[in-house]
Amino acid sequence: MPDPALILERFKNHLNEIVAKEHLYPYMDTNAEDFDIDMLIDILVANYIDVHFFIDNVTWDGILAYLNEFPQVGRDGGRRLVVAPCSPLFEPILEKLAAHFPNVAFIDINRAGFRLGDKTIQLPDQVVPAPDDVCLIVTRNTEAAASYEKKFGKDNCVNLLHLFIQRYRQELAPKSQVLLDQINTAEKPILFASPRPLGTMASSVHQMNRDGYTTFWLGSEEIKHEKQSGFNTPKVEDIPFRDFAIGGLIDLLHIFSNMCQGKVLYHFETIYPPAWDFSRVAICYAATLAMIRTIKETRPPESTGRLVLHMYDAIKPGVKNYQAGEACGPLYKQVMTEADAVIFSSYTEDFGDFVQNALARPLKRAHCHRYQVLPSRRRPRLTDGYHVALISVLLEEYWEPSRLGLLPYLRNVIDQGIYIHYYVHEISPTKIVEFRESLPEHQRHLFQVHKPIHDLVELANELSQYHVGWSLYNMQIFSDMVSHVTDQFTRDAMDLFTPTTLPSVIWTCAAAGLPIVCNRSMRGVVDMLPQGLTIPLHLSELVSLRRILEETDWDAVDRIPLDDLDISRQIHLLYDFLDGLTEEAP
Repeated sequence: MPDPALILERFKNHLNEIVAKEHLYPYMDTNAEDFDIDMLIDILVANYIDVHFFIDNVTWDGILAYLNEFPQVGRDGGRRLVVAPCSPLFEPILEKLAAHFPNVAFIDINRAGFRLGDKTIQLPDQVVPAPDDVCLIVTRNTEAAASYEKKFGKDNCVNLLHLFIQRYRQELAPKSQVLLDQINTAEKPILFASPRPLGTMASSVHQMNRDGYTTFWLGSEEIKHEKQSGFNTPKVEDIPFRDFAIGGLIDLLHIFSNMCQGKVLYHFETIYPPAWDFSRVAICYAATLAMIRTIKETRPPESTGRLVLHMYDAIKPGVKNYQAGEACGPLYKQVMTEADAVIFSSYTEDFGDFVQNALARPLKRAHCHRYQVLPSRRRPRLTDGYHVALISVLLEEYWEPSRLGLLPYLRNVIDQGIYIHYYVHEISPTKIVEFRESLPEHQRHLFQVHKPIHDLVELANELSQYHVGWSLYNMQIFSDMVSHVTDQFTRDAMDLFTPTTLPSVIWTCAAAGLPIVCNRSMRGVVDMLPQGLTIPLHLSELVSLRRILEETDWDAVDRIPLDDLDISRQIHLLYDFLDGLTEEAP
């Protein structure tokens, strides 16, 4: 069994070669001479660090030991200590720093004005760096840490994240080997790998367990209650995996390389979250390609294990750094070419055909969509008005370009006397409160907030009482991408994004018998769902939603056959594909 540290070193070498060959330096704001591959590895490792584990390892004694390397730091007449940023997650440590050091400044762009003892947090621009300042960097955000190192000088910084990574990046998590041993002895093992559990796959996991597969999960962080924003963000115990492990990048490499059997369904995009930025998309693809090459190089030749790319988005979009799009197309095609196999979980066959034609070679792929479960106890539709179910975040709680700018349209729906049922946890209560308070007093009862439901059978039962589901977004941003990106493959892919997408909410709502209000450009949704279960509209047409609902024949809607929307009727497509991979050479 290869040494995990050596596998990580091979991954690093592959990534370094890809960055050089594709000249990705400008997309990381650097050049060939100044590029530090270890810093990039730190960034990738940081994405697989459980934030609570990191916080627990930031101790007062540890900080004092690091700062003792700088004599007289924080003392009157000595070197000024600057602490940045000032996350409330580290509040006890920050308060101790404020009380212990008389010569200390605190900076944070989001918390300026907050008090820490007798000190006040300032904006970064309010603290002019002095040559002998020492900056204590307290964040898990690698980009933020790098910006502070640049501002104060790397030699004048104590970067707690970097020190943490250096300590743990070559150390396997306690349960990694246990999980690997279980996978290698289980019956028909399937390993789902993603930083957090993917709730939209819960129905598939349930069905796979019933049909003789043994499912596992490997990720970096269990979702806590306060982060359960929607139905698709469950806690790991909400999904019936045989077992799971929390680990980092080295655990992924170790387990993937040493699986003697089974399939990894790898949610690859989260090795480096693209965050709607083409510069980050390019690095994401480069890291994925390095992962594929490393596993193929280190996997035992007799292994029947396969690394399958599980594509949540068929290709990653961006609204920042369009110039980096020219690198994304070639890298994406290399990833598709070299992967053991690819599963498109939310895109129609048309997108797979496009990729295969662009590669000019067969693509080992399947389109296995995220079908859900039918209600076990269907409820009668409510009769006190028309009711819309919104089960994903839409009130701008997160920065997601396709969901920005929808608030006026939701208000207009309420203006028509239509109820909106919002199944999202109040992770950002101010957004929900702001939206509710933006409504006239007499309309606020029409906006009803519910806790998200993670039991998908219970969710189907709950949704069945409403009239329609919602999958209508600001998809015109993809036209902007087509206009701005220069790489032809990426432009073509962005042009196909909306017509071929099949969002998770459509399967969940349709299985409950709800027609889906969706974008007119979502032709795949209209084609894939039974006739009568889609209401395709542009945003500007929502002013007529009540009339459309009044003209709908709801008795006819209730007669639409739904059996083929149940995961049990469709999952054989996934089984046939995965079982077939075992018989083929990798």
